[in-house]
Amino acid sequence: MSQTPAAAPKKDAKKEIMEWVKSILIALVIVAIVRTFLFTMIRVDGTSMLETLQDGDRLAATIIDGKLFGYNRGDVVICTYPGADHYCVKRIIGLPGEIIEIKGGAVYINGNPLDEPYLTHHSADSMDKYQIPEGAYFVMGDNRPVSLDSRAVGPVQAGPWVQIGIPEKGSILAKVHLRLWPFDTISTID
Repeated sequence: MSQTPAAAPKKDAKKEIMEWVKSILIALVIVAIVRTFLFTMIRVDGTSMLETLQDGDRLAATIIDGKLFGYNRGDVVICTYPGADHYCVKRIIGLPGEIIEIKGGAVYINGNPLDEPYLTHHSADSMDKYQIPEGAYFVMGDNRPVSLDSRAVGPVQAGPWVQIGIPEKGSILAKVHLRLWPFDTISTID
């Protein structure tokens, strides 16, 4: 039997549609893997990180390096707080096991004053000595007078893998590396 001329293009169109669907599904799986394990973007919402970061800045952050190599004092991270329904951008100030104290706005780690050259907005608050639990980090915003951070909500954990869109309360998601927007301020984050 011979095919009618109209039947051949329908088979070709159906085959091409299936190829497109397969390509789109593969692309979505790759994006999901990248967003879950490697890299994410976030927009700064608020002024708690002034002058380092501005409201509306777009940041690129890596997920895997913090999970593999840990976090250091001074790292800018994306985290969540218990009871919050959004991500926050803060700076790691205290490391697991350290004793942190704040006197007249100055931060002391294990009794030694912390040099914080990134601060331009100081506060006069104080906090009694507090030992940071193992596996936890004490985070604060650079604009101390307006920052909701570990001083109020406690430390955050370097917890298990966390997927964007499904915040695990009290966990660090990623380490911020780049400011990508606005274009005239593209830079690395120190």
